[in-house]
Amino acid sequence: ISRGASTGSSGCSSGGGASLSAGSAMRSAVRLGKPRSCLTTVAGIGAGNWGTALADLLARNGHAVRLWAFEPDVVAAINARHENPLYLSGVPLSPGLTATADAPAAVRDADLVVIAVPSHVFRAVVTGLAPSVRPEALLIIATKGLEPGSLALLSTVTAEILPGHRVVVLSGPSF
Repeated sequence: ISRGASTGSSGCSSGGGASLSAGSAMRSAVRLGKPRSCLTTVAGIGAGNWGTALADLLARNGHAVRLWAFEPDVVAAINARHENPLYLSGVPLSPGLTATADAPAAVRDADLVVIAVPSHVFRAVVTGLAPSVRPEALLIIATKGLEPGSLALLSTVTAEILPGHRVVVLSGPSF
């Protein structure tokens, strides 16, 4: 993975021409080649166990994170009490993590979009986000499984809906 000089939505300038090892690829994807002093604007799409845990981790690492939740009570609890009582009850969340019920607003201006919704709604959710996703945003698919019916990989579904976007897949635990 290589990176060139560019300026992201935060206005921070990245370095030029550096080549990244495989071991640093994910860290660099999260930083998007920006100096450590620059925040990455992250949209978390899906506030279940996995989506909330990923959003919290990114917020605790200094990134500005907006998490979209389908459930209005989850949005209210995350913003008021910094807790997701439906999916991670009793786990305190980073004060830097904010929630919204407006998915397109969550992805607007995001450098990084982490998608962690159930596979059976994946296509519909990504289709709804498509007009608001910046062309240079990095999309991380954290949804497990295949698209029901077509059995398509979710990276294939994403490429179909958002052609030309950079897409990576992140796997993790089963809850």
